[in-house]
Amino acid sequence: MSTIKPFQIFDILDYNNINLDILTETFNVGLYGKYIAKWPEFVFPSKTSLAISKDIYWERLKEKKLITLSRIGKVILVQLLSRQNIEGEEQQGS
Repeated sequence: MSTIKPFQIFDILDYNNINLDILTETFNVGLYGKYIAKWPEFVFPSKTSLAISKDIYWERLKEKKLITLSRIGKVILVQLLSRQNIEGEEQQGS
């Protein structure tokens, strides 16, 4: 079972200090703080004991271009894409 709640700046403290995936970019706390302050309705931490089912769920949403994911340690940052963003990307791609 997953728990989704509004993201708070202190959730950043749950991140691992070391990022082992060289393809994942880790930003400083200030950037996340500005992002959370500007768009708090788009940032939700998700915690679950069922890591496999959670990963499958997020990947399906990503394939449908409904979200973008950023993984930092055990925490996944999720950005919900607005309908305007999705339609804009489709128009640029065609």
